[in-house]
Amino acid sequence: MVRVLHVVPNMQMGGLETFIMNIYRHIDREKVQFDFLVHYKKEFQYDEEIEKLGGRIYRLSVREDNNIIKYIYDLYNFFRQHKE
Repeated sequence: MVRVLHVVPNMQMGGLETFIMNIYRHIDREKVQFDFLVHYKKEFQYDEEIEKLGGRIYRLSVREDNNIIKYIYDLYNFFRQHKE
């Protein structure tokens, strides 16, 4: 199975998020799974559906604390820990 990581600000019902979810609902999820790296700790409208479809949501807090250095550090650590 291939896992595709989408890096998006959040998963609320905006244009990009809805577009990604429409694709996610119709792909063969035994062959491809979508994961999401979002910039907020809080949950949004699509989060529950993503998890039901088998996707993972990873949360960084860049938008909540506006600390770009911390964001770069957190992003670096994320990719070090998630090499799959």
